[in-house]
Amino acid sequence: MPDKIPSSDGSLSPVQSTGGNVFGVPAGNPGAKPASGPSTGHHLAPIPGQPTKPGIPDWNPILDELPYGLAVFSPEQQLLHENSTFRDLLGYGIQEKGGIESWLRALSTDAAHASKLIETWREYLWRNQLTQVFSLKSSNQKIREIEFRSSLLPDGGITLTIQDVTEKHRTQENLHQGKLKFRALFSHSETGIVLVDRTGRIIEANPAFLKLSGQALSQLRLNTLAGLLHPRDAEALEQEEAALFKSIDSGNGAGQVVSREIWLRAKENEVKTKLTFCPVGEDAPSRSMGIYLFEKPSTSNEVNEQLATKLQALAVKAQALIASVPDLIILINPDLSISDYAPPPKPWEEISPDKSWRNKLITEVWPALGNLVEESLPKVLKNGENVCAEIRGEDGDLFSFEVNLAACGNSQTIAVIRNQSELRRLREGSGWLEEAFAKARDAVLICDATGRIQHTNVSGAALVGVSCEELVGKRLGSLYRSESDQGAGFQRKIAIGLSHSNTWECEEPIVTSEGVTVKCTSEFQLIRNGTKETLLMVTIRTGSSTSTAAAPAQPAGLSDPALSRETTQHSFRNQLQLVTSLFNLEPQGVAARDAFIKWQIRLRSMAQALPYGAGADIAVVPLIRHIADEVCSLTGQGPGRREVIVTGLESISLPAQTATPFSLLMGELVRLIVCEGQRGPGPELYLNLHEAGDSFRLVVRPGTNRRFAFIDRESEIETLEILTEQIQGRLDVPADADPSEQWELLVPLQPN
Repeated sequence: MPDKIPSSDGSLSPVQSTGGNVFGVPAGNPGAKPASGPSTGHHLAPIPGQPTKPGIPDWNPILDELPYGLAVFSPEQQLLHENSTFRDLLGYGIQEKGGIESWLRALSTDAAHASKLIETWREYLWRNQLTQVFSLKSSNQKIREIEFRSSLLPDGGITLTIQDVTEKHRTQENLHQGKLKFRALFSHSETGIVLVDRTGRIIEANPAFLKLSGQALSQLRLNTLAGLLHPRDAEALEQEEAALFKSIDSGNGAGQVVSREIWLRAKENEVKTKLTFCPVGEDAPSRSMGIYLFEKPSTSNEVNEQLATKLQALAVKAQALIASVPDLIILINPDLSISDYAPPPKPWEEISPDKSWRNKLITEVWPALGNLVEESLPKVLKNGENVCAEIRGEDGDLFSFEVNLAACGNSQTIAVIRNQSELRRLREGSGWLEEAFAKARDAVLICDATGRIQHTNVSGAALVGVSCEELVGKRLGSLYRSESDQGAGFQRKIAIGLSHSNTWECEEPIVTSEGVTVKCTSEFQLIRNGTKETLLMVTIRTGSSTSTAAAPAQPAGLSDPALSRETTQHSFRNQLQLVTSLFNLEPQGVAARDAFIKWQIRLRSMAQALPYGAGADIAVVPLIRHIADEVCSLTGQGPGRREVIVTGLESISLPAQTATPFSLLMGELVRLIVCEGQRGPGPELYLNLHEAGDSFRLVVRPGTNRRFAFIDRESEIETLEILTEQIQGRLDVPADADPSEQWELLVPLQPN
C-alpha cells in the first residue's frame, strides 16, 4: 500500500508508486533497489522538511494551476492527491469529506441520487474508465453539471479529472431547442420558404411552397430557383441581390432584404406571388445559402384588415398567457425605476405588488430584488446575458423567489419572478418528519400497491438483517415465510384484511436474512400519496404482542422476557453499527486508517454474530457472507459484489457463544485478503465448508494472483490463534515462505 505524506496545503501526496509515469515524472528503474531508505519510484511533491532532490520539482503548485480538478487514487481507492481546483470547483474536497463516496454523498440531492452516483462511480469510472457527467449540488446549494474522466495508471490506480460543463450543456440545449423551433417554424409556416445554396440550386423547401408550386421536393432539387421564375423576374432579382450584397459588404446594408412581386412557374400555371430574399451570413465567405419567402400578394385594405385581425388575436393570446403564468413580471428602466408590471394571477403572501409600484425605484419597493438588478445590469444590458438568481430568506423566513433577468429593448430590463416559497416551506418544514421516520425505534416499511418495499427506516433493515438498500425492492411477503404457507398468499391475506378497514394487524413472525424467526406484531395501514396512488405502511413491533380480550393488560416493564431479550439484542446490533460509522469522522492518516478499518471490521463482524432469539443458533454460511459484504463495503468495493465466494453446506450452524469469536476470526481472515493484498482477476477469496464428523472444516483459498498480506505477521497470526483457541478449533497456517497456499480451519460444532 503506498505511503502518503501531508503536503503544505493539507492534501495527501504520494511518496511511493509501484510503477508507471505520472504527470511526466520519470518512475526510474522499477527493478533497481535504492541505495538507502524503503521507498522506490518517484515523488509528486517533496517531503516536508527535506531538500528537494535535483531534477524533481515540487508538483503541488503546478497541479494547483491546472484549469480542471485533478485527483489521484491508489489501487485501493485511497486518495493520494487532489489539487486546489478540485476542492474549489464544488466547495468540498475528497479528503475533507473522508473519501470519494462520502464526497459524492455530500454533493448529492438525496439518498437515491447518492446511491446512483456511487454505483456509477464504481462501475463506469473506477472499473471501466468511462467519461460521465453528474448533476451535483455544490456547497452553495447550486446544481452544476460536472464531467468526470478517469484514466488507469500502470499500478492499478486511476487519475480523475473533473470540469464544470454546466454552461456547455445549457448552450447545447439552447442550440437543440433553437433547431427544433426553426424546424417547427419551417415546417408549419403558411408562408412558402425555400433554402437555396450559393449556386442557386434548391436544397430544401417547406410544405407551403410545395403546395404553392405543385411540385415534389425531389423535382425541385433538380432545378435552380431562377428556373422557377419568369426570365424577366429572374434577371431583375439577380440585379437586386447583387446590389444588396454590395451594400452589405460596404457596411450599409445590415438587416436589409430584397422584396418584389414575381411570377412563379408552378406545375399547372404561373402564380403571381410576393418574394422576399434574406441572405444568410454577414460577409461573402460565410454566405453558404439564402432564404426565399413566397407569399400571395394582397391589396392594402386586405393587408390592413389581416394585420388588425392578427394583432387582435395576438393581444388575446398575450393576455391569456400573462394570466396563466404563475409569475410576477416587472419592466425596469435603466435608472432602476419600474416602467410597468404584470401581477401574478393569485396574490402572494410574501409580497403584494400594486399600482403604486409604477415609476418608483425597484430598490425602494423591493430592496433585495433592487440590489440584484443593480448588480446584474452590466451583464444584461451590455453583454446581452440572461441572469438567473434566487432570493431566499434565512432562519424562520422560508421564502424563496426564482428571478430571471433579460434585456427587452430600449435599454429596459424585464424581470420574471416565480414564487417558490410554498415549495421550500413544504420541503424544509417537513424535514423533521423524514428524520422521525428514519430514527423510529419500530420497524417501518412503505410498500406500493403490489407489495414491493419502496422505503424503510434503519430499524426495519436491522430487523431483517440487511442494509436499507438491500431491503428496498423486496416483496413484503418474502419477510413472512411462516410454516403454514411459506409466504405464499400473504399479500392476498393483507388485501382481505384491509378490505374491511384501512388498518389491519397480524402476528405472523418475521424471518430474517439468516433464517431466524422473530415473533412480532405487524400493523398494516393504507395511506394516500397524492390523488392517484395508494401506499401501504407496515409498522412492525417486536417488543410486545397484541393481547386478546381475555388476557389482562401487562404494565410497562412486565412483557415477555424473551421478547425483551430480542429487543435488547436488536438495539445492541444497531448501536454497534452506529459505533463503526463514527470511525469515518476520525482523522484519516495511514496508521490511523489501518487501525480504524480493523476495529470497524471487528465490531461489524461481532454485530453479525448476535442471535435474534434467545439461544438461537447462527447459520455459518449467511454469517460469513454478511461479514464479507461488510469488509468489501469498508474498502470501497461495495456489498453484494461477492468478492468472497462461500460454498458448502448451508445447514451448518454454530451456537451463539461460539459464533462471536468465530465471526471475529472470519473478519480477520477476509481482511488479510480484501484490505491488504493486490487486486487480481475474478473473486479475491474462496471459502468452502464441509462436515468432518462432529466438526466442520473450512478451507480458505486466495483468488488468482492473490495472497494473504500482513502488516505485522507475528502479531496478526497470534490474533488468529487466540480466536481459534476460543472456539476450541485448529488453524493450519502455511509456512511464511509460501503465503498464498490455502489455509484450513477445523471448528467443533458443539464445543465443550
